[in-house]
Amino acid sequence: MRIPITISALAALLWLTGATYYVDPRSTGGDGTTPDTTGANAAWTNPMDVTGIVPGDSVLFCRGQIFRQPARSTGGTADSQFIFTTSGTAANPIVLGAYGTGNKPILSGAINGTEEGIAWNVSSSGTNEYYATISGGDPSFGYPDPYALWAWSGDDMIRLAWTEDNAGALADSEWTWADNDTLGFNTMYMRCDAGIPSTDVEIARFAAQAQGILQLSYADHLIVEDLVVQGSNIRHYSVDVDCDTINTYGAYVIGVDSTTIQRCKFRHNSYTGIRFQTNEYVTLDSCEVYDNEGDGIGANNIIGGLGAQNPFTGWVVSRNLIHDNFLGRGQYRRSGASCTITSTASGSGMKTFSIENAWIHHNKVYDNSHGGIRLDGGHRNPAQSGYGTLNSLIEYNEVYGNGATSAGGIYLEVSAQNMVRYNTCYGNNAHQIAISLADLDGYAGHDSVMSNIVRDDGASGIGIVVMYGADNAFIANNTVDNCYQGIHINGNGVANDTTYGQCDGATWGTVVRNNLVTNSGWYAFGVTSDLTGYAPCPTVGTCCEEDSTSWENNQAWNCANWARVHGTGNYDLAGWRARGHEVYGLEGWPAYADSSANDFRLTVSSPGINKGAAVLPAGWKDFDGNTVTGLPDIGAFEYQYAPAGTTETSGLYKVFLRFLSRGRTPAY
Repeated sequence: MRIPITISALAALLWLTGATYYVDPRSTGGDGTTPDTTGANAAWTNPMDVTGIVPGDSVLFCRGQIFRQPARSTGGTADSQFIFTTSGTAANPIVLGAYGTGNKPILSGAINGTEEGIAWNVSSSGTNEYYATISGGDPSFGYPDPYALWAWSGDDMIRLAWTEDNAGALADSEWTWADNDTLGFNTMYMRCDAGIPSTDVEIARFAAQAQGILQLSYADHLIVEDLVVQGSNIRHYSVDVDCDTINTYGAYVIGVDSTTIQRCKFRHNSYTGIRFQTNEYVTLDSCEVYDNEGDGIGANNIIGGLGAQNPFTGWVVSRNLIHDNFLGRGQYRRSGASCTITSTASGSGMKTFSIENAWIHHNKVYDNSHGGIRLDGGHRNPAQSGYGTLNSLIEYNEVYGNGATSAGGIYLEVSAQNMVRYNTCYGNNAHQIAISLADLDGYAGHDSVMSNIVRDDGASGIGIVVMYGADNAFIANNTVDNCYQGIHINGNGVANDTTYGQCDGATWGTVVRNNLVTNSGWYAFGVTSDLTGYAPCPTVGTCCEEDSTSWENNQAWNCANWARVHGTGNYDLAGWRARGHEVYGLEGWPAYADSSANDFRLTVSSPGINKGAAVLPAGWKDFDGNTVTGLPDIGAFEYQYAPAGTTETSGLYKVFLRFLSRGRTPAY
């Protein structure tokens, strides 16, 4: 029997022809061509020793080991600790990965390494405080924290917070340097309410990786997999100037095309976990990005892709866990003549500028301090760097618990022609999904928010908001439950501002269609119809949000008010119709399958079945992947009739529903 060889299979065979090089920090040097897990001389000691790499080769790091670079100078500029600049080809990529068994290899910013077997002494200075000596420790460098310290906990670490407080005034898990009459300057004091601190501490001193621990620089066709990048520390430029510092990335990917980064971890870095810049056709898949001082993932100037086609491949971010970035520990900033800690609200799960044709899907993004998925922009002209987001697809993400300091779930700013669909957003602060300033020069907005599940925003937030000149947005077939304000259209009070197009100061031309809003504490649908603050809309055709928004075939139930026009008042459905809206709007219980379990599928008694407006994209599918035919239902789900011989409450029917929704939940 002959087995046909496909192009991909042939490429896989070609990869096998490349050389494989092994790296183990325990080795004393070798040619790197023999796999070894005992630290014998066969492996390279450091990945920076690798030379002569050609397309098709693999460089593999030993599992269970920590890789560090020697300390750099504290002054001047410094490169990343591990830099890779060699390109593969489409048929023969270069692989950076792992070998052996055990935990993933760690690329660490901790220059000094792990101080093992620390002998802690009980201190008389304060409650639950301990002190010990640290090799080479000396706070006399002129900086408050020339070190970053972590305590090992299994295969992960817990960052220990430096404080300006003196010994005797420490909070739990805080530490500081202090002069000790017996031990000298290299004495570390720590408070640990749980008992004696860890005897193994990871220490990063003057980690001078200006652009991160790992840098992929202008190298194409790479596969980076199964690595941990952790512990970039604040970099100090000069010992002569107080607090002249720059925060560093865990990994920095610049000028790289056609590359996949998969199954890696980026954690405990002093700023962004992984930063992308000026890339095309780059994928971040099945990684975990967490506990970084700034944003988890950052990106700028990402282009490429397939135009308006699916999938969007300029930048793919898929199936990642992105959580707990920026935990409020603070960054070092100048304050007068000294260096102090200040906290900023910069920690989003993902924050980008200037991206096109991105595909962000099936990620789980939660408990980040500033926002979940924040696609940002500062300019409306696409010719300028930092302009926003264009022609991208954001789908099947689960986004929750973000934005403790301000911004919430999914946020697009200065954007155009993007699609936000099939996402589940809940428990985010301020808003669950927001479109803002979506009016790039020459594109006039046209962002779509469709078939999302939005719920549980807290006491005062908004489910979906379109605001500040986000023109021609299409908000359709979303289910919004238990949000204080359901769907809101908001202007910015700039009268007849046409700098970037018609009615730029207002939020113009929005379509709100086939949405289902339930259990809102204030109103289901709202508009800030303002040219001057909260003034009501003056006359038709004058850049006014209410005047230019089309409200069609929406349904509300158990909301304090059907609608609100800020500056004018609240309205029930009859009053809203009297203002010229919602001729076919519906009231009534939507007959959810089980709202207590967040199952918002419709059952046979739902009044919204076949009551939606039919103008949807051709071949549109509901949240479960069912094709919408004929008149659509209201909300994110199309009602599916029970098969013959079953009822909607039968176990068989519920199995049938689960079958319909297969593959529709994130595969992290």
